[in-house]
Amino acid sequence: MARGRPQHHPHRIPQNYVLAIMMVLLGAPFALGQRVLVDRLLAEVNGEALMWSEVQEKLNRGNIVEVAAYPATDKDVREEVALQDLINKKLILKKMEEADVDISDETVEKEVEKYLKNRGMTRDTLEASLSGQGLTYEEHFFPDFKNQLLIKRFQGRFIIPQIKITDKDIELYYFKSLGQSAEGMTLVMRQLVLDKSKYKPKELQAILAEIKGKLTNGTPFQAAVRD
Repeated sequence: MARGRPQHHPHRIPQNYVLAIMMVLLGAPFALGQRVLVDRLLAEVNGEALMWSEVQEKLNRGNIVEVAAYPATDKDVREEVALQDLINKKLILKKMEEADVDISDETVEKEVEKYLKNRGMTRDTLEASLSGQGLTYEEHFFPDFKNQLLIKRFQGRFIIPQIKITDKDIELYYFKSLGQSAEGMTLVMRQLVLDKSKYKPKELQAILAEIKGKLTNGTPFQAAVRD
């Protein structure tokens, strides 16, 4: 039987070799047959990638919530809280970029000086503290500080103007802060009794208006009704 020509297939590198090569290039320790997670994409925020390593760095630095972790709650795991906070932070910074709002490096440096002065710190003590945490001023503190300034401007420009607080809201907040217990306040009831048969309607209204005016101006109740 005649044999056909041998089939030629593209050369394929075994998968474990590819994994090993990738880890060598990335400087990661490896062993053949052992998989090591380098990084992975967790979310995409307005076209910007949010990586697993960003969440881990946030957790390691302890600043889990910088903006708001909504819709995550305190009951969620720390990774989920950090992830949602990062998403919200990126959304705010993107909004500021679209609104063409920025802060110059010179302004940031001046604000850093104020920050250090208020805390009795110097630039040297700050950098020493950062170094102890494996961080640097240029790569970590400065960009983080600038982002916080941008977030404050975002609040002042887009959020606060939308908030309207009425007198009713203030009253509700006051009473909610006191709670429902009697320990929150002391009520003193006083009343004035007039014999309607002794006064004409207009005279009675005039007396009541006068007493109310005195009370409004701070006159003690007993003095206001004495006459």
